[in-house]
Amino acid sequence: MITDPNLPSALYIETTNLCNARCVFCYYPKVHGTMPVKYMDMDLFKSVLKDYIQMGGREISLTPTIADPLVDQLIDERLRYIDRSLIRKLRFYSNFINFRPKVMEAFRSMSRTKFTIGISMTGFNREMYHKLMGVDKYDKVMANLKELSKIVKENPNVSANLVLRKYEGDSGETGRMAQFCKDHGFGHKFEKVYDTWGGLMEEDIKNNPYLKGKIRKRLPRTKPCEVTYRKPLITVDGDYKVCECRDVFGELVIGNVKETPFSELWFGSEIKKLRQRFYRQDTLPEICKKCEMYKPYDK
Repeated sequence: MITDPNLPSALYIETTNLCNARCVFCYYPKVHGTMPVKYMDMDLFKSVLKDYIQMGGREISLTPTIADPLVDQLIDERLRYIDRSLIRKLRFYSNFINFRPKVMEAFRSMSRTKFTIGISMTGFNREMYHKLMGVDKYDKVMANLKELSKIVKENPNVSANLVLRKYEGDSGETGRMAQFCKDHGFGHKFEKVYDTWGGLMEEDIKNNPYLKGKIRKRLPRTKPCEVTYRKPLITVDGDYKVCECRDVFGELVIGNVKETPFSELWFGSEIKKLRQRFYRQDTLPEICKKCEMYKPYDK
């Protein structure tokens, strides 16, 4: 969407820090209950969007580092606001448990912004879903997907892609889910490996009998990570995190948009200093040293 190489490919906005699943491959269960539940103030949300649009940005994501956008109490209001704005492309990932009626209506009403929702799922029967996603919501999610299918077929501005995470003990369920996607108008892709959240979950992934230590390969740090150029995130409190991906504890926060507009932080000196740290391994932030999500940035 964005052609200006000096702008991020998309701005990520964390509208809540709450999740309603307890996935064994995610770090969220380890921090659940240790921090107050928060939702981004609507005025802050509008301010961030306005600044980004004035920069020329036209694509956003509501995917947080660890949370689920559909848990956000104001998600329907935010979707309608985005659709009225100059944002032309929206996407985010969700476990799709909390697809309630007012959210369904917001999906149906998307008329200007192209909206793609990615749905993360593993455990393709009730028992395995409960073991891997940590909640007994398989039947609810399947019912929600059937409702979403109706919207996708009715509204050309809404599309959906399922991320189907493979696991040990799959006896054909993955293939069945792939067929379900085709039958219901969804795209899909398979994930065969997991990451360790910058080393924070290395033992968890290795010791889980269903994940079997299937960990992504870590690439050598030869250049700044592409995320530092492409995917900035604004947290629920307005912090600007250089990485939208695995920075759970805010090691890569370099400012707050309540004090300094994102447009100034994006072109400021702190982000340039952080990118340069990738050329010296001994100065890399701890979260970056073991991150399997690293990709070298190529202009």
